[in-house]
Amino acid sequence: ATLLPPLLIKSRTRLRKSVEYAIIINANINIRKCKLIFRLYYNKDNVRQPIVRPAAKPKKIIWIINPANGHAYAKIQCRDWHDAQQKAIAEGAHLVSINDEDEQFWLEVIFGSPFWIGLNDVEKEGVWVWDSGEPVTYTNWATREFPHDPSPETERDYVAIAPHNHEGGWQSAGPNSPPWRMVRQAVIEKDGLVSKIPEAAESEDE
Repeated sequence: ATLLPPLLIKSRTRLRKSVEYAIIINANINIRKCKLIFRLYYNKDNVRQPIVRPAAKPKKIIWIINPANGHAYAKIQCRDWHDAQQKAIAEGAHLVSINDEDEQFWLEVIFGSPFWIGLNDVEKEGVWVWDSGEPVTYTNWATREFPHDPSPETERDYVAIAPHNHEGGWQSAGPNSPPWRMVRQAVIEKDGLVSKIPEAAESEDE
């Protein structure tokens, strides 16, 4: 592990009176595939036992219902489009499909941008399909592309909603495109996941 320069601080803890200063050294280790951070406290005479602190737990996925269609949506962290697709499958969901301007607007308001969506032309170049299998009835392509994109059009098989400084439109991207490195979030979708509240029983007239 990389050791940071020693930092001397006055001890304000209930250590022995002989302890006047402590040196804090941070190190990252991997135990049982969990990253732990622990602090080692030193003084002139002895070495304190390490205090082991587990890393924060992964964030729980929060589903948000779109009242217009009753579908549930959630934003997830991902490495790229493929990783997002696998995480969606693990949740019993699919990468988001956008079927009209109202749904596009709702997604931008709720989740911001950028994020990966389900549109792709992996199977046949130029024939765009949704990850869910739904027909493509609406598109919102950006009017300008990311600058300095070395990928040819034939390799840009995946789509992300671009940042707001690119007008929030859709950008196709491949593994060598800027969005592939920049976009680390995706929106996933489930159909029919609506919270059901039991209806109150009707009171009988006396």
